[in-house]
Amino acid sequence: MALGCCLCLAGLLLGQLDLAQGLQLPEQLIVLRGDSLVVKPVLGSFPSQHFHLVAWKREKFGQQPVRILIHQSEGNITHLSQPFSNRAGFDTESFTLTLRNITAADSGEYQLTLTLPDGSEHSATTRVAVYEPLSEPWISADVSSLFCSVVAGSAPRFSWLLDGAPVSNHSYTISSDGRNLSLSPAHPHPAKLCGEFICSAHNEIETRTVSYSSQGPHCTVQDRHHLALLWILLIPVVMLAVGVCYCCFRRGPQPAPI
Repeated sequence: MALGCCLCLAGLLLGQLDLAQGLQLPEQLIVLRGDSLVVKPVLGSFPSQHFHLVAWKREKFGQQPVRILIHQSEGNITHLSQPFSNRAGFDTESFTLTLRNITAADSGEYQLTLTLPDGSEHSATTRVAVYEPLSEPWISADVSSLFCSVVAGSAPRFSWLLDGAPVSNHSYTISSDGRNLSLSPAHPHPAKLCGEFICSAHNEIETRTVSYSSQGPHCTVQDRHHLALLWILLIPVVMLAVGVCYCCFRRGPQPAPI
């Protein structure tokens, strides 16, 4: 009898350990303002019916925690808190939380707490960051530099393409934040911008691009293409000339006729 009780107790402890290890939430989620936040937990090997209570709440530094909802398995009853009642959704099988029309105020730590029938609790948290959508980027220019910027948007980063390829670090200098592109001292003359430039403003969840064409009599994209084509056409001619010279050299001088 004692052995049976010990085995039951060991099984219960192992089961709760498996739950504690199995309950997981993403470390961080990023969502655009106005979109929907969807937080889906990993429950481990326990079925959802095993839990007595399920609760979601949000915590922010310097503020009191706010309860979003609480779900009671007995009777399958879900209570939504008033601030979230019009835009929160809850899946009773997966315990997935959905919040629609996200605003900046929705950022913070979200905690899921599962309560077993014996009163023990298991929790997991995830950090939610709300990003402002990126505005359309724009480029300002002078003779030897370009500046790319956005009016609005969270954590923007910038990168450049020239004629569809990454900008050469040898001929151009890009600022540490990526916004400013300028000719480097090693750039061949004339010291003026030339070509089709594309600036990409991007963060973890979206990318926006803008293009800028720098053409002129000093060096147009068309001229450069023509120059490249000229070199391609000259290569066979040069190779033929080298071949003729080599043959003449191998044959040596011919004897004069008698």
